[in-house]
Amino acid sequence: RPSRIFRYRPNQNPEWQNAMQGFLAKLEAWTPFAFTHFNDGELTFIEKYLGGDHRETWFGRKQNKYTRKLGEHLVEAVRHKAQDYFVGVPCKTCFPRLRALADRIRPHDAMTLPAMSLHHNLSHIPKLLSLLQGRRCYFIKNARQDLSVFASLGLTVDEADITIVPFRAAHDLHNEMLGKRFADGGIVLLTCGMLAKTVTRHWFANNPNTTFLAFGSALDDLTQV
Repeated sequence: RPSRIFRYRPNQNPEWQNAMQGFLAKLEAWTPFAFTHFNDGELTFIEKYLGGDHRETWFGRKQNKYTRKLGEHLVEAVRHKAQDYFVGVPCKTCFPRLRALADRIRPHDAMTLPAMSLHHNLSHIPKLLSLLQGRRCYFIKNARQDLSVFASLGLTVDEADITIVPFRAAHDLHNEMLGKRFADGGIVLLTCGMLAKTVTRHWFANNPNTTFLAFGSALDDLTQV
């Protein structure tokens, strides 16, 4: 039951609350938007790229590998500005150096939100997912994820609308994935590592009547197998 799965206290930070309330309002009104976040992992790779350190290294649990092309695509994605294309950036308290870097690349505006707007608002996820019921949902997931939690919360999970990418270095499929098309009014849920961060801006530009939500690792405890 949602009340047991998402048993977290509501986040009291007004910035994060405002971000989530904005998402919920847009979903309720069927207003298309895109949200993707760039936290410490993405900004670490951006820092490497801008600093000219192009050695291929892995981040964290060795899911995402730095390459020069990935660094370039991440910078472009953070810098990109478009109406209803929301970019999450690191917390200035937790990652002051990386936040300063993000601010240099992308001066703060109305489309700039906290990177952890979904991660730190898990108590609102049942409400968010309830607003997706009855809509066509597409899932871009890695090979180690189980989507049964979405079905148990009332979402339609159609095998034809699931795209599976490798757990490691999914960004290698960036060019191959750019041409994907989605139905107007659909919702695309991305849980596929840094690939989500580099393709979302392209997909939203090509599918302006579709909503894109890059969950990142926010739901890993419920989906990772």
